[in-house]
Amino acid sequence: MSNEGHAAPSALKAAIIVVVLIPLVAGYMILGSTIGVVHLWSGFLFTLYWSAIHAANPTAYWPDLCGALMGVGYAFLCHWLPLQGTAGGIALLAILCVTTWLLIQGKVSLVINLGLMLFLTVCTIPMVGETNDHLNIAIGVVYGAAYSGLLFLAATNVGKLRSRRAPAPAPAE
Repeated sequence: MSNEGHAAPSALKAAIIVVVLIPLVAGYMILGSTIGVVHLWSGFLFTLYWSAIHAANPTAYWPDLCGALMGVGYAFLCHWLPLQGTAGGIALLAILCVTTWLLIQGKVSLVINLGLMLFLTVCTIPMVGETNDHLNIAIGVVYGAAYSGLLFLAATNVGKLRSRRAPAPAPAE
């Protein structure tokens, strides 16, 4: 894991992080499997993107989620539109050109962002795209986003509760 611009945690802190992550990841996998999430990897990819690239910034959550889902949708179009003949191929090319232009311009960034491009890229990898299981991939994204979002929300609120309970520092005399 890269710590560009940040000091690496101490060995002890890194060990504590690993110990905390193990049951969280196990819980993610067990719960997801229990409720029938087929593509757990897509939720992991969302969580990795949101937490590593955007440091689990709450303001990036919705654009990252919307972009990821849009990327899965575009991957579906990359599979389906060419099957519709020449007109479908031309439509796909037009959609991708306009999307790339909007991305470069920074327009419609709620849905056209690097999350879209990440999921479009991954979901068009032949081994992924040939399954044509885009709906279940999107369900995995939503599941991963909900799981990681709720964990972040819980951790944030625990931190707020701790700071409220902490005694105020005594005034300096």
